[in-house]
Amino acid sequence: LKLAETVRLPVVVAYDGFFTSHQKGRCYRFEDDKTVRDFIGPISSDYSVLHPESPVTIGSYMNEPDLMNNKYQLHIAMEKARTVIPEIFNEYEELSGRRLKTLKAYQADDAEILLFVLGSAYLTAKSAVDKLRKDGKKVGVFTLGTLRPFPSEEIAELCKKAKTIIVADRQDSYGAGGGNMSLEIRATLQQKGNTARVISRIYGLGGRDFYEKNAVDLFENCYK
Repeated sequence: LKLAETVRLPVVVAYDGFFTSHQKGRCYRFEDDKTVRDFIGPISSDYSVLHPESPVTIGSYMNEPDLMNNKYQLHIAMEKARTVIPEIFNEYEELSGRRLKTLKAYQADDAEILLFVLGSAYLTAKSAVDKLRKDGKKVGVFTLGTLRPFPSEEIAELCKKAKTIIVADRQDSYGAGGGNMSLEIRATLQQKGNTARVISRIYGLGGRDFYEKNAVDLFENCYK
């Protein structure tokens, strides 16, 4: 909400529905609602739907020049979010002690093979990394905390030493040669001149469980 009101763009909060909402888990909350209200801040808007002295039009049809200008304004707002998000994360960390990141990685610094997953699968994959590291295999895993704006620079820096990146998507973009995240990561690496091999794998459709063994198999497939 704080981000949406600052850059004037909608924000979508996404998480693993069943794993997060239906299974047992520890949930921390602020003791006083005022803490949350103070963090978000008061509502501030230059526009009002119902203001007879300052009328505005909302949701109207736009022809080419207006539409192009509007899309450019959306682009500028999204780029502003790129700098606002870390500021909000830092403010939230001071308030809660919880560190949020646009990109999180585990054992990635010297990894020859990196696995990308989203959501709770990241924790499962970390266990698989620990298991394979004991066998002397240089593997790591990374995930994203935000999808837009896409953290291209951070991903390129993280993947610069890896020989293979395996991207696991919980959906498929039929006919495109892989899931959406594999396409975006491929594009990012190509722009940065990274020649690492990128493998796309689809998993967990319909909420099918993802176990440590599945993550180990994904890594092992890369060695084959």
